[in-house]
Amino acid sequence: MANQKLKSLAERDPLTGLYNRRYAEEQFPLVQESCQRSDEVIAIAILDLDRFKGINDTYGHLGGDQTLNTVAKLLEKDFKRDGDIIVRYGGEEFLIIMPLCNALKIESHLDSFRQRLSQVIIHNPDDKTEFSVTASIGAVIANGTYSALLEDWIKQADLNLYQAKNSGRNKLVFTTLKDNNNKVNR
Repeated sequence: MANQKLKSLAERDPLTGLYNRRYAEEQFPLVQESCQRSDEVIAIAILDLDRFKGINDTYGHLGGDQTLNTVAKLLEKDFKRDGDIIVRYGGEEFLIIMPLCNALKIESHLDSFRQRLSQVIIHNPDDKTEFSVTASIGAVIANGTYSALLEDWIKQADLNLYQAKNSGRNKLVFTTLKDNNNKVNR
């Protein structure tokens, strides 16, 4: 029982309760191997909150924490399939691993999430002010055979994230990857 509690603590982000980066790195080989065997796709998305430092500066760290918790709860509500893995990847970045997803619908699902997030009102617990947050998302989809290394997938999603940030923020940039590491834009 104590070992199980320690394992859970080691796999979870203490603020949001989401899985942490270590958990994603441990689980991805199992996800990838399963999708590779069954010739299925995996989508990976990196979501970065836009101008998050400004939220902390304006609303304090409690406002920042409330923002992270609000986003975490919305992610859990929207990406709730058994195989989905939602991770607080660092600071104001979240990672979503979506194996066996519908390749024709995942882009619109991610964009719909982005739009809904921008409309959520966050209540600052410190002074009861209200504010909202937007997010930029870089996402990729590929067959499970694309790469056995999570960092290869994240590298491509991260390139898309930077493109979303550089094109004005509050955007989704989504691409399909070929198995031979050649990227095909959609």
